Amino acid sequence: MCDATNRYSFWFCLLWIQAYALNPLRVVQIEQGEFTEMAWQAITAAVDVARDSKQQVVEPEHLMKALLEQRNGLARRIFAKAGIDNTALLQATERFIERQPKVRWTCASPSSTVACVLVECSQKFSRP
Repeated sequence: MCDATNRYSFWFCLLWIQAYALNPLRVVQIEQGEFTEMAWQAITAAVDVARDSKQQVVEPEHLMKALLEQRNGLARRIFAKAGIDNTALLQATERFIERQPKVRWTCASPSSTVACVLVECSQKFSRP
């Protein structure tokens, strides 16, 4: 379904993943043993990318950035073989992430935003 032969295919793939593969109503539990070491590193790094970008949910673009930042990773080799400039793709992904909505509060994890909001609101309105 996703063809990496031109620059528009990357964005189509991300949209397809968001619309069909990552149903927000479906809870998926993943385990480290299901992935290679580098794939698992990218998955955990995607959480860091979302948090560092002050975004509430880990999205495919966060995973894409994490994969592209793996210098010897499979994703970079696949894109290079398809004739796609990895540096330009990483920069485009970073610009896309930067344009996405950000949360106003700081949080330990994108998956715990409700708890963070409650704690920060209680701290803000607590009496000295």
